[in-house]
Amino acid sequence: MAKYCLKKQSKRLTCKKKFKIQRKVREHSRKLKKMSKESERKKKTEKQISVPSKCPFKEEILMEAEQKRTEAKEMEQERKARQKAAKKKVPSKCPFKAEVLMEAEQKRAEAKTLDKERKMSRQKAAKKKGAKEKKKKKNADWTDEAREI
Repeated sequence: MAKYCLKKQSKRLTCKKKFKIQRKVREHSRKLKKMSKESERKKKTEKQISVPSKCPFKEEILMEAEQKRTEAKEMEQERKARQKAAKKKVPSKCPFKAEVLMEAEQKRAEAKTLDKERKMSRQKAAKKKGAKEKKKKKNADWTDEAREI
């Protein structure tokens, strides 16, 4: 008789454990928020070029480095502009979105027409049923009169 093994363990918690879990979750989410804010703030600082002052072409080297930086910034701006233009051209990830929308509209229109047809057929059936009941009543009246005679 091994019935004691078949019982499931209770999901009850002590209050201490319950609130400890809640506190840990709260602290963890707070830590994640803080880290995301810090990562947003951090930006790469531009490195300063160190050229010895004794170098005979120091000014030329600094000018070349500055030109390379400006060219790199311009290239980055152009790349971002191209990406924005590409996003505007493709409004969604699904290339067949227009086709899917058209099919959905057609199905909706068909469903509406079917609903209207069903309503009309129900109304016709109700009218026929009402007409049959009236005929039955009239026939019942005639049969009652015939029986009386």
